[in-house]
Amino acid sequence: MSEREQNSSAPLADEHMLGHGFYNKHSHAQAKANTCGLSLIGEAINRIDLEQIGGEFRIADYGSAQGQNSLLPMKTAITQIKTRAAKSARTKMPISVTHTDLPTNDWTSLFQTILFSPESYLVGQDNVHCFASGTSIYRQIFPPNHIALGYSAITEHWLSQKPCNIPNEIWSPRANGKIREIWAAQARADWRAFLQYRATEMQPTARLVVVGSGADRQGMSGAEGLIDLANAILQK
Repeated sequence: MSEREQNSSAPLADEHMLGHGFYNKHSHAQAKANTCGLSLIGEAINRIDLEQIGGEFRIADYGSAQGQNSLLPMKTAITQIKTRAAKSARTKMPISVTHTDLPTNDWTSLFQTILFSPESYLVGQDNVHCFASGTSIYRQIFPPNHIALGYSAITEHWLSQKPCNIPNEIWSPRANGKIREIWAAQARADWRAFLQYRATEMQPTARLVVVGSGADRQGMSGAEGLIDLANAILQK
């Protein structure tokens, strides 16, 4: 699956996330991977110069989906920011979190999760505010020099568009020859765009934490068995 090209005029009805909190209920593997970024969040915040970011600490959650898997990373960040601020003259510094995803994301589930979940990063916090932007990560989302901390987990494997069909397969790593090269080129272009736009949005001394899927030197990620099984079932 991919994000639709940003300039496409075709309807988006066939490219939306299932609603009613479906992703929140079926993304345990993504939540587990999310924990890999928690220590990196603390390290990143310790490197940010609070005096250079202005009167507000702005966090961007790039690729939030329906919000459940954003709660712990954002809570971790807010706790660390307030700990640092308490040691300086910035104890009352407001913190804002902007969750970003596609326009067709299930935004109702996201706000219900953030506002009403007992695990929400808003619980017991003063001067913390949440916002959202329905904008692709492969476009500029914020003004220049705006974000102090960016966070993105298990998101960048979704490409901006499907560059071509993959005969008899549902997963680009299983493609061969020219087809595989086309998908690899799309991935490189999207990764470059993602980093360029984030570089524009980041403030001086800001940090970006990205948790993503990967593969070994042979190109194996560990998901091959599951994907092959799914592909075989769909072929029937």
